[in-house]
Amino acid sequence: MIIGIDFDNTIVDYTGVFFQAARQSDLIPENIDQSKSGVKSYFINNDRERDWTILQGKVYGTCMNLAKPYTGIDALFQFFDANAIPYFIVSHKTKHPIIGPPHNLHAAATSFLEKNLFFSRFQLSKEQVYFEPNMESKSSRIERLGCTHFIDDLEKFLCHESFPTSCKKLHFDPGQKSRQKLSFASHAEILNYIKDSHE
Repeated sequence: MIIGIDFDNTIVDYTGVFFQAARQSDLIPENIDQSKSGVKSYFINNDRERDWTILQGKVYGTCMNLAKPYTGIDALFQFFDANAIPYFIVSHKTKHPIIGPPHNLHAAATSFLEKNLFFSRFQLSKEQVYFEPNMESKSSRIERLGCTHFIDDLEKFLCHESFPTSCKKLHFDPGQKSRQKLSFASHAEILNYIKDSHE
């Protein structure tokens, strides 16, 4: 068993962060839906897609300090370590945003892992963290690492034609809207599945 795991919205919980970041820059009113989808809908419905793209760069750059690790991710990594299961973080993440200020998104993500002690509390090294520029290179990395299972919140990626056929898709889906066979509402559920598979 070799586990791969996505970074944004799988390890990192951005609940409320898009709203906070948009309010910091006075880009949205106070009375809209504070979820990520609510903030996105506000921009799209007001023909401000460019502002939405710039906001994403800000959130994944300078506002990473507002995010937190998902509940249950600690127990998952602890199980990997205790049972000598190799694991890797593989993220679809360009080095800089497509438009807007040139935040170093790779450095911001690495700083998040450092700040939350992922490199000290777990047997995780920076060499086990990969940032890939597109879905195809992310899939290729997963295949080269020999991942038997991959955990991701993005169903679009798990269903992408480049995703390795030999790798089991574990869909992290807190909203429980998935069409995937192996779909989990929490990391605790994923841990139970991995425990059963590992025995």
